[in-house]
Amino acid sequence: AAANSYQVVTLVGVNLTACWMHSPSTWLIGDANGALWYTNNTGASWHQITAFTGSGTGSISAIAFATQSVGYMAQTISSRGWLMRPLDGGATWARIPDGGSIVDFTDNDQINRLAIADSAPENVRANILFAGGLAADATDGVFFKGA
Repeated sequence: AAANSYQVVTLVGVNLTACWMHSPSTWLIGDANGALWYTNNTGASWHQITAFTGSGTGSISAIAFATQSVGYMAQTISSRGWLMRPLDGGATWARIPDGGSIVDFTDNDQINRLAIADSAPENVRANILFAGGLAADATDGVFFKGA
């Protein structure tokens, strides 16, 4: 049997809250201060991605990609959950629905987790998203399905 090996990589950020690996060397990391970080050399160097509304504010709770280009990020700013999406692999992010607020789905306090239907064909998978978190005033759970 092959032995597992682990390596500690020095990461940026104070409280890391989300991680997505595009490949063994390319990762995206979100933190509790709303910063999004990128490496393409297994963590030897990190670059902050600032090309999105709310960069550096609130907190990032989840990152998930459906394809190498299309992904999603859950961010909480001032007790409001937002969904962000890149179409370019994560270089630039926009709120969804396209420039709008999550209130188009339902009012919520935060989005905790994202899931993508990975068994669907790639062109379908890029458009199916499940998100779960807290409803307004943290009274109930909330679940979104976007297509």
